[in-house]
Amino acid sequence: MKFKLFTLSINEIKNHVYITLIIIAVTLMTSLKTFANPLMIAHAGGGIDGVKYTNSLEALNASYANGFRYFEIDFSWTSDQQLVCLHDWGKRFKLNFGYKAKAVLSLQQFEGLLKKQKGRHPCTLKTLSDWVALHQGSFILSLIHISEPTR
Repeated sequence: MKFKLFTLSINEIKNHVYITLIIIAVTLMTSLKTFANPLMIAHAGGGIDGVKYTNSLEALNASYANGFRYFEIDFSWTSDQQLVCLHDWGKRFKLNFGYKAKAVLSLQQFEGLLKKQKGRHPCTLKTLSDWVALHQGSFILSLIHISEPTR
């Protein structure tokens, strides 16, 4: 088997780099005109009522109303290996639900808490998917945390 090696002169390399940079610049300019404030990312869905890191539907709604279209959402695994919108089962769980979790909950237990919850409602994959479908132009960036309740 024969291999043929192609070599490029330094000027040819520079031309390829310039063409690539132009393509990137045009793409970025197009994005800036197409999307609302593309560099604004609502961390953990954005703050709501002065509270951060809620990953809640209420925070997503407020951030969207304020012009955000990029949303970073934290995910944690439930005890039955489902993902829910929650930074961790320790401090952030307590922030959202008002008490310290003794163990990682199942998806069914988490959804049961959401039904009883007043105020902020951290999302599940289903409720997040439904929210995105209703909010045109929204983009989700995610982090998946592997954690257990802090003791």
